[in-house]
Amino acid sequence: MSKHKIKERLREAILKEAEARALTQNEAADVLDTTQPRISDLQRGKMRKFSTGSLIEMCEEIGIEVEVTLRYV
Repeated sequence: MSKHKIKERLREAILKEAEARALTQNEAADVLDTTQPRISDLQRGKMRKFSTGSLIEMCEEIGIEVEVTLRYV
């Protein structure tokens, strides 16, 4: 899986959980320990502004457990 696809899957999980909780951008920013403009960037898909690590940290902040599986091909 490419780095872009990994970041997109993390993004989707974060946004799905925020939507399930009916969080506003400001509320999501508080939960994710970031700023409202960063949440806006996330929602707009500006993925170049996010590292994989920062997205994993956001997942953890919102209660999503991230599990990594490696396969040698």
